[in-house]
This record gives sequence, structure tokens and C-alpha cells, in this order.
Amino acid sequence: MKLIQTSRYFYYGLAAVISFVTLGCEGLDDWSDLKSIDLFENKNEDGQGSNAFKRYETPIMSSQPLVEFIYDPSSKFSKLYNAEIRKVCDYTKIPYHAITITSWNSTLKIIPGTRVIVVYDTKKLNDASVDVLLNFVSNGGTLFIPFANEDKRMAFLLGFKPEAEYGTDATAKGWHFNTPVLPGLNGKSFAANTLLYGFSEQNFSPKVKVLATAANRPNCPTIIENPIGSGKVILYNTSGDFSKMDRGFLFAGILKGLEGIPYPVANTATIFLDDFPSPQYDIVAEPIKTELNITTSEFVQKVWWPDMRDLAKEYKIPYAAMLTFDYRNKIVPPFTLDQWNSKKIKSKEKVESLPDWLVNDVKKNGHELAFHGYNHVSLLKKLWKNPQFIETSMNTIKKKWKISNYGKLPVTYVPPSNDIDRMGIRELKRTMPSIKYMCSLYIGQLEDGGNREFDYDPFERNFFDYPRISSGFYMQDDEKYTIQSMYLYTGIWTHFVHPDDVYQIPATADKRSAGYSLRNQFTLGWEKSKNSNRALFPEFKSFIKQFTNTYPQMRFVNGEVGGSLVMNWRASRYSHKSEKGLYTVKEINPTDDSKKYWFMYGSVANADRIESQLKSQMVLFSKTPFIDGYLYSVYSSKPKLTVIDLNYKSPKERAQQVAINNLVKADLAKFNVDVMNFIKGGDSS
Repeated sequence: MKLIQTSRYFYYGLAAVISFVTLGCEGLDDWSDLKSIDLFENKNEDGQGSNAFKRYETPIMSSQPLVEFIYDPSSKFSKLYNAEIRKVCDYTKIPYHAITITSWNSTLKIIPGTRVIVVYDTKKLNDASVDVLLNFVSNGGTLFIPFANEDKRMAFLLGFKPEAEYGTDATAKGWHFNTPVLPGLNGKSFAANTLLYGFSEQNFSPKVKVLATAANRPNCPTIIENPIGSGKVILYNTSGDFSKMDRGFLFAGILKGLEGIPYPVANTATIFLDDFPSPQYDIVAEPIKTELNITTSEFVQKVWWPDMRDLAKEYKIPYAAMLTFDYRNKIVPPFTLDQWNSKKIKSKEKVESLPDWLVNDVKKNGHELAFHGYNHVSLLKKLWKNPQFIETSMNTIKKKWKISNYGKLPVTYVPPSNDIDRMGIRELKRTMPSIKYMCSLYIGQLEDGGNREFDYDPFERNFFDYPRISSGFYMQDDEKYTIQSMYLYTGIWTHFVHPDDVYQIPATADKRSAGYSLRNQFTLGWEKSKNSNRALFPEFKSFIKQFTNTYPQMRFVNGEVGGSLVMNWRASRYSHKSEKGLYTVKEINPTDDSKKYWFMYGSVANADRIESQLKSQMVLFSKTPFIDGYLYSVYSSKPKLTVIDLNYKSPKERAQQVAINNLVKADLAKFNVDVMNFIKGGDSS
């Protein structure tokens, strides 16, 4: 029996979190001495507790990993990739270990059970490493190299021709997915203007599998799989760099070596309605003026919200509606509600403010009333010169919430413009203690409120971050890539839209913006467009349909439920065990709510075996095309999943493996002879 211990999670304070995120695992081979703490329960003035906050642990490296990274502490990008891939394994609960190149060169030992080895730059590996890695691959392992660097010792492993001259392609740009390297993106391109500077196609043998090509050069391979023996080498053919946004893209290369290994996902999707409900105005503006000839307030009340409400009913979406009460950017008292109350409507013999009517309709239809601020001024020290006034504005909102019977105080918060600093977070928690979930951005700058993870906020340990990854009513291929990249390793999609997105068009935009960051840069109409067959609402509805078709088990939840589910998923721990041809991933100390959602990669060749095993466990599953096979989405009523261990070899298969290894050695010997002939000017064939 082989027991593989998963990563664990310890929360141990801000300094260590920042160290982990920025430095990866350098010098952190043993974190066992770090103490974990319990996040204390808060009580706000209404007696509402934030008791969902659980004991949380930071990751340590596994002594029995599935994924091992050989990294160079002196290389910025080697450390960066190590940190990003390690964070992915942190999310997916996949056992992970990292070793410095120096340590690797001195030992040349692969930890038993390792299925994927990642090396950013092979040039500092000693010569003996090449034989060790080749043996690892030949016996069924996967070597993942996400960087194209010239190392002639690796030619056979990379799938080069003997006559390869290691030429660089200086014209190839972007990535085009010949296979669905990310689900739903087969035939799509992204980063189309980014030069890759990878190896030219003339270097590669026709034996390699091409999973992706350049966006502008269909003959230039950008993701190459080179089968060797029972294993494979995956090369991302670029000398450019990847970042946090590309984690799932990197993880796709790793998953090729983790076939049949299930990993738990949060399985949540949340749509935030930013700046809604909010003050409304009788302004006529394009493109709604041409399309419908109604005011902005009429558009929100009679068109936008009814359409969004119907969409929610069709797809069972509980929105997080982010209330904002004033747009005058006031940062000194008095903080009044005259803007909120300025637009009145009559309904059922009652005259009330339009925003109040919208709030009640949002509540009546089962959506969350969340908080976007008294006004739209970000809680930044440079803007709020007197932080005491933040408390005054919050008191206005708390009184309004109570007087108007909105229900419990909000627990979900989106910073205006997604910006908030340390001061703002401190004051928000002090003055609106009901808030539990901070929903800014997954990307951006940490000090300004961005670059958040699905973790406790680095500036306030009693906020859990549930950041957003995408926005808008239409998504271009680059944004679809970003969404799918994060979803692959989290099972989370967080998205926001605004009622006024339709009005942000180039014709009326601030000229200094040069068209950037416009939420309707193509001047589309809401339901019909004057000069296009596309429109915002049909585009959004079409994307929702595509996404739910890709992931039929995906559950839409509001911000509060999503934050709680994701926090529990992050706090969970799992064990991995391989025994007698079966592989089991099991939650340690599961809660009463034992149902789990999982993702798992499986090739077409093994699909029947995988699906037969899933059916025998009476679990629900669906699949979507992914790379050369499928990404399985699995729902289990138990906190564990057992699948066929595709790496298990019977005695007969072990005997066959010896013959396979001998063939690889023979191929290598012939390759080396052909290389020497080519160097001497002979015929390598």
C-alpha cells in the first residue's frame, strides 16, 4: 500500500502569507513548527456572528507528492512559476514538493509516487539528470517544461529532430488551441499580439503531438507533447513568462500527468450586480436613446432589471445586488439620502423611491442585498482625509437598512472601483462589522485592494476574500481564457456587471481614456444594435448558456453563500491513497455536509474504464472535451472518491515495461548516432 499525504493549510499571519506568495517555497521545506490559530467569532451590534470562519491552515510541502518542482532560487521566473504552481496545488489539494536544483543535482532522487516533474530551466541540471528524467518519463512519468530554453542535452526528451538547429521563431504570436487546452476554448486564440520567441517548427520531429499552435502561425507548435515509453514530455514553447492569470493554463500541462486523479473544487458561480440598486436619473443617452428612446431610470426599471430577473429565473441565479446610495462623492457630513429618494414611482397606490422599489423586488425574488458603499468613493486613505467620516456614512446606511426593513445587515462587500487600502479595510470592519466577505479583484495591486486569493484577507484576518475574475456583458476570447484558466483549478467563476454598462461607449467617453476600459466599447445596444447583429443582453445570455453547458453541475450562488462554501472548501484537508489498482482521495475530518464536487482529467483511451468505475460508485458525473480527452465533473454524496489508478502496473505490465524501456534506450542510441552524423555533415536519416 502506498499512502500519499496531501498538502495541509495553516493560517499563521500576514508576514508568512506575503512571504509564501512572493517567494514561493524557497527555504520552506519544513513548516511543521508553525502554529495555527482560530479566527475568533465576532458579534456585531445586532448580535449577528461571523461564526462561519473556521480554523484555517497554510500549506506545507508533502513528503509523498504527486507533483515535484525542481527550481532555481537564483532565477526570478523559476521561483515565480514554483509559487504559482504550488498555489494551484494548494487549491486542488494535490500533494506537492519543491527541491532546489542544487539539492536535486546532489541527490538525483525522485520521491516515490511522483507523477509529474516540473522544471522551468534545465540548463543548470547536471548531465546525470537527463538520464534520470528520461527513465522517469519512460516508466510513465510526465516531465513538464513551461519554458523554451536551448539545452541540447534535452533534444530527445523535447521531441527534436536529430538535425535540429535550435532556431528561434521571432514572428510567432499568441496561442491557438488546436485542442481544448482549456475547456470550451477549442479553436480559440488568446494573447494574439504577444511574441512567444519559442523554437521554430523545423526543430520538431513529426512524431510529437501538437496541442496548440501560434495564433498567427498555424504551422508553429506552441504546446508540444512528446510521448516517450509509457510517459510524456510537455513543452510550452515560449521564452515569455506566465503570471497568476495563467495558473490554470499551466495546470493543464500538469494535468496531462495526473490522469485519473480527482481533485475537489468549490463549484460556485456568483454574478454581482454592481451599483444596483442605486440612485436613478431621468437622462436620455446613447445607445439606449436610439434603441428604446427612454431615460436611464426607465431603462433600469422597465428593461434592464426585468431582463436580468428573467435570466436569473431561467438559470436559477441568485444575484449579489450591490447597493450604493449616493453619487456625489461626498466625504464630509452630512451624509443624506436625498439622491436615493429623488426618483419616485407609484406602485399599488403607494409612492416610494425607485431604488427602494428595486430593493424590495430584489428581495422578493430571492437575491442577496449586499453592500457597495454609502457612496462610490473608494475607502482609501488619500481620499478620506478624516477616516472618522467613514463611520458617519456607515451609520447612515445602518439606520436606512433598519428603517426600511431591508433585513439583516449586509455580509458581502465590493469596494467602489474595486479599490480599498489597509486603512479602508480596517475602518470597514470597525464601522460595518456585519461584513464577512470581501469581493474585490483576483488581479491588480495588493495595496489597492486587488490581487486577492480565495483566502483570508491579508490586511484583516476576519474578512474572507471572494474576489472577482471577470466583468461585462460580453466576453472576448482573452477574457474567456482568464475565466476558464481560474475555473480549471478552483471550480469558481465570479463575475460582475453594471446597469450602466450599456452607456459606456466611445462616443461619449472621456477622450483621455482612448477607448480603454469601456464596458461597451463596440457601442452595442441592450437587446438590439443599430450597426451589429450582436447586443449586450443576448451576448451575456449566450455566454451563460455556453458556460452551463460546459459545466452542467455548476451551481450559481450569491456572495454570502459563495463565500461560505469557498471558505469551507479552502479549509478542508484531503488524503491521497493508492492501493491495489485503485486511487482514493478522501476528506480528513469531513463536516456534516459531506457532499463534494470534483474535477478529473481522463483521456479518450481510458474513458470507458474511468466511467465504469464512476458508475459503480453511484456518483453523478458529466464531461466536457479537454485536451485529448475529457474534464470530468463529479458530484459525490460522500467526502471521498475512488477511481482506477491508471499508473498501477500488474506483474505482467511491469515485465512489459522492461521491454518498453529497452526500446526507448535503443531509440535514444539511434538518435545520438543521427545527431553525430548530422554534425559531421552526413545524413541523419
